Amino acid sequence: MQSLCLAALLAFPASLALANHIDSATVALACTQYGIKVTASDLAPGDSYSIRYTFILSSTTGGPPLTSAIRFQ
Repeated sequence: MQSLCLAALLAFPASLALANHIDSATVALACTQYGIKVTASDLAPGDSYSIRYTFILSSTTGGPPLTSAIRFQ
């Protein structure tokens, strides 16, 4: 079974393994606002991308999770 897994991994070219990845992400949070900075690389010009994220709120007032996305080309 291990050799089958290794063969499956070797079947993909290195360019696919390294394509479309997030290099870094930071979040600045305050009580009523937030900011997100994301750096991505190996993106294809003209293609559309989306990075989805969810914040789980844990304050005393709670609330539903905040889910959104950053869309870009």
